[in-house]
Amino acid sequence: MMTQPKTNRIPAPLYAAAGAGELALEQLRKLPTVVSELRDRVVNDGGRVVTDLGGKAVITGFELRQKANDTLRTVNQSTESLRQKAVPGADLHKLREVADVNRLREVADVNRLREVADLHKLREVADANRLRGAAELDRLREVATRNAAVVVAGAQVAQERALAAYGALVARGERVVGAGVLEAAETVNADIEATEATVEEVTEPTAEPAKPTATTAEPAAKTEVPSPTEVAEIVEAKPAARKTTRAKAAPRQAAAKRTAAPAKATRRSRPAAE
Repeated sequence: MMTQPKTNRIPAPLYAAAGAGELALEQLRKLPTVVSELRDRVVNDGGRVVTDLGGKAVITGFELRQKANDTLRTVNQSTESLRQKAVPGADLHKLREVADVNRLREVADVNRLREVADLHKLREVADANRLRGAAELDRLREVATRNAAVVVAGAQVAQERALAAYGALVARGERVVGAGVLEAAETVNADIEATEATVEEVTEPTAEPAKPTATTAEPAAKTEVPSPTEVAEIVEAKPAARKTTRAKAAPRQAAAKRTAAPAKATRRSRPAAE
């Protein structure tokens, strides 16, 4: 598993995507120059190739014509020499002796073919024991382990390369994003400074008449602070005041209860006629 590099705020894949996008933009910006260079090369090289091929075609055509004429002359000369050397009468007996059927049979003797293709020799050559000895399991295991080690090493190298490329993309993306954040911060700071300047210009004429308020606040600040003894006296006076208020409220409640009790005992009596 690939370990992603740690970042503070934004995840690493976003940085990597930003770096890849910047690389793609750089390649796209280089495309017009590359296309113009290729066009110039094609024009220059095309003209040279056409001139070289035209000259070579003329030279090769002339040489081929000369060679064809020479070959025709040699063929005519050889045919004339063969005609002169040819025997007027072809002897049939000599031809039969040369192509004797008996000699052909001796050459193509079946026994010799059987001896050459002897089954015992083929069995000895294709002996199973020798094949097994050649293809031993130990050698195969060694070869397999070597191949596995090579594959693992290649995978590790590829992983390291991928991690290095990923880290480079992340660093590039951090640069891109950091540059964008700095630009945005600069614009925000410029806007804040502009707004502060406008606010200061507006508040300057209104701030001058408000100065007398500071003079009025000074006497309030000069009021005397109570001492600790005074605070203790005030605290002791509060429970006494509460007791007196409770004593005054108690007889009032008792009188109210007395006046309310007879009212509850009165009931209406119905007349006898009903």
